[in-house]
Amino acid sequence: MFQRLLAWFQRIPIDDPVDHRNGVFLQLLLLCEGLRMPLNKLYLLLFNWSYLKDTLYDTARTGPRVAIAIDLSTDVAMTLAAWVGIWLVRRGRFRQPDPRRHADAERPDAGTACAVDHLRCAGPGFRDWGDPAADLQ
Repeated sequence: MFQRLLAWFQRIPIDDPVDHRNGVFLQLLLLCEGLRMPLNKLYLLLFNWSYLKDTLYDTARTGPRVAIAIDLSTDVAMTLAAWVGIWLVRRGRFRQPDPRRHADAERPDAGTACAVDHLRCAGPGFRDWGDPAADLQ
C-alpha cells in the first residue's frame, strides 16, 4: 500500500527532475500540515477547551469572541493553503513562467506561495493576542 501511495505522489506532470523530487516532498509536507492543523484543533477544542479558554481566549486583548474567531479563521486559512498547494502541485503548477518577464524567467513555485500564505495567516493571530512574554513583566 505504501508503494502505491508513493507512486501516486510521484505521478505529477513536472518534467524537471529536481522540481519533480521537490514536488513529491512538498505534497507530503503539505499533506501533513493539511491534516495536522484541523486534527490538532479538533483535539484541543474537544479535550482541552477549558485550558484554551482560560489561558488564550479569555486573556486576549480583543476579547474572547474575537480571539476565537481569529484563531479558527487562521487555522482554516492555513489548512486551505496547504490543500491548495497540493492541488497546484498535482496540476503541474509547481513553476509557471511569468508573463511580465522574458520567457525564460520563472516566478516563485507553488510551495513558496503556500509557505508565504501560511506565514501571512499566522501573523494576525499573534499580533492580536500580543506577546505572552511581554505580559509576564
